[in-house]
Amino acid sequence: MRWEDRLPGSLLFALVLLLTAPAAAHPQHHGQSAYLTLGRDQVKLELDMSPGTLVAGQVARFIDADGDQHLSEVEQRAYIDALLEDLSLSVDGQALTLVLADARFPSASVLAAGEAQMNFTFTARLPALETGQHRMVFRNDHQFVESSYLAHVFSNEEALVIHEQTRDALYQQLSLEYELEPPVPGTLPAAPYARAGAILLGLVLLAALGGLVERMSARARRSSSSA
Repeated sequence: MRWEDRLPGSLLFALVLLLTAPAAAHPQHHGQSAYLTLGRDQVKLELDMSPGTLVAGQVARFIDADGDQHLSEVEQRAYIDALLEDLSLSVDGQALTLVLADARFPSASVLAAGEAQMNFTFTARLPALETGQHRMVFRNDHQFVESSYLAHVFSNEEALVIHEQTRDALYQQLSLEYELEPPVPGTLPAAPYARAGAILLGLVLLAALGGLVERMSARARRSSSSA
């Protein structure tokens, strides 16, 4: 396991952003930064597109097909579809389907000036995987202007151990070797555990409130009897 695979996900994410931000900001490149979050049953892909000032006009014209200086919903959807055609994700050789979860476009004029990013979030459901070794491969072939790429993967799953991340020379392809460990017996999944904790806290607060009401009622009765 390499040093970057042992870092906490949030710290590693910040470190990657710090080290790669200048490369993604070259004025002659369309910077494309991919961040994948790997879970037990799902992969989330966050893709930040940062066109440099010398190519931003081409990027805006590519999306603004009718040239009216407005990125309509139809034009945005067409660009997303074209982008999806150029992205691929697989686990153990099985292709996964990326589904759009969120898309954010700046205005056409701001995009053309190279002053803003486009941000996309996709998710893909994983098949039922057995414990043991697995391999995930992500590739980004989106390039209609000169582009630069970044790709990295993170995981906060305790039962998922990342062993190695490798990339091609252009960072368009990321290959990940990881291990899925069996759940620890007797432990609750995070979501049910959180719900159980919330219910317990609610019961404690309810009991405390009931005791407070009872004491106030008793005090009121004593006050009434003494009067």
